[in-house]
Amino acid sequence: MNNIFSTFSIFVILLFGSCQDNDPNHIAQNKIRDELMAVHDEVMPKMGQINKLRKQLISLTKNKIIKDSTSIEAINYTIKYLEKADEGMMDWMGEFQQPSKMRGEKSHEEIIAYLIGEKGIIQKVKDDILGSIEAASKIIEAHEAAE
Repeated sequence: MNNIFSTFSIFVILLFGSCQDNDPNHIAQNKIRDELMAVHDEVMPKMGQINKLRKQLISLTKNKIIKDSTSIEAINYTIKYLEKADEGMMDWMGEFQQPSKMRGEKSHEEIIAYLIGEKGIIQKVKDDILGSIEAASKIIEAHEAAE
């Protein structure tokens, strides 16, 4: 019985050990994918904050708490900025292709170029998310300080 278990264990180890992708091109592609996914993972949790801030800003204008036209314009601009950031993340997530899905259809160089381009796009999404949160937070803090 121990012999069968030992043989089965070795078989399982060899089977799963051989499933690892050691192709240097795949490793390079996955490295870039992991870098851009780290950016995504950093800012994705902030999407709830974007929606919360957007609702707070809308409340300031709908409840006529702020009546100054310049302030209302700034709030409306910031609401659009928050919406753009949210849409940027949703669009990126909907369009992003994993490198494994492109293999066989595209060359290694094309996949790397695609991933580098996507890294730039997700960085822009991150900048929009953080920038819009900062802008909205400043408006809300200024309003709370004025009360």
